Amino acid sequence: MIAFALTANSCGEEEEEPTPSEDQYSEYRNLKGNVSGVNIHVIETKTDTYEILDESALEGFTDDEIIDLIQSGNAPTIEETYTYSEGVQGTMVYMYNFDDWDKYGASISKDSCVERVITDEQGIARFEFDEEWFDGLLTDYVFVAYDDNKKAALPATITLNLGKVADANVYTTGEKATGAKYSKLFKTYAVQKVESEGQLTLPWLRDNASSYFSITIPENTVSWYVQMTCNAATERSGLAIAADLANILDKRVGLVMSAVDKIATPDGTEACDFYVFNEENFHRWQNGESASSLSVHKGYKSGIYQNYTDVAPGKYYLVFHNPNWSKVYVNYDLAIQVEE
Repeated sequence: MIAFALTANSCGEEEEEPTPSEDQYSEYRNLKGNVSGVNIHVIETKTDTYEILDESALEGFTDDEIIDLIQSGNAPTIEETYTYSEGVQGTMVYMYNFDDWDKYGASISKDSCVERVITDEQGIARFEFDEEWFDGLLTDYVFVAYDDNKKAALPATITLNLGKVADANVYTTGEKATGAKYSKLFKTYAVQKVESEGQLTLPWLRDNASSYFSITIPENTVSWYVQMTCNAATERSGLAIAADLANILDKRVGLVMSAVDKIATPDGTEACDFYVFNEENFHRWQNGESASSLSVHKGYKSGIYQNYTDVAPGKYYLVFHNPNWSKVYVNYDLAIQVEE
């Protein structure tokens, strides 16, 4: 698995939710003896706005005049809005018998749960089950998280399957839970290079400051990575994310976010904004329609973008916006982690 975090607390009496500690985010637990699992991805939907240059109000202005307006802070702008999702770290997920939840619903007491797990740095609560769970016990369970107001999110109902791990999404912002998708319990992983040393040119504000590139995700992808630097010069940055990931990969454990974060990326010099879209919302954005992005990143100069959640096969797009009044060059390197 990628990373594991399981609390030792069982559900007995009602108590305050514990404050997350370092040992609750252990990167790997011994799977020996476990025959089933459930990964609950706890997600919240957010809305972000940013200002872009209102080109329609600048018709007739020269480039020098536009630069003066930008530098003085008097350039006319309009707002664009994007909706995106993020994993929620440090949130407790409660597991209830299906019959108990069916009887009491959202009014059920937390002390009625049969297990609880706190989400890790990726926003995933990872439940593990040994053979005793299949010894005449129920296999249908409900998994619930709570929002900041202690209100239960819409639950995910999952049937435990021997030798399988179920993945499902639970939203703290009111959306219906999605999943579950089942996969083999015991896995091995590999790193595949997608593209090396790509480069994207971002025009300055006056000349349509947005541009993009895409990554195609195949079947069995469990995470994907984009290493980037944003610079004023065209020189390549010598990125090699696939080789760097292969050096830290444990084929049984997979890539752990905290280990990936330690990979060095050359410094960038220019701050850009970028948005991550699935294919449907990318085309909506292209057509000037309202679009929901998977994530939003502001003032980005260099680093590694990691995605462990949006791994359905298909194309994903990184759309860049250049807030500067000179060209910016984005160097990028693409790699994926797959289940063998």
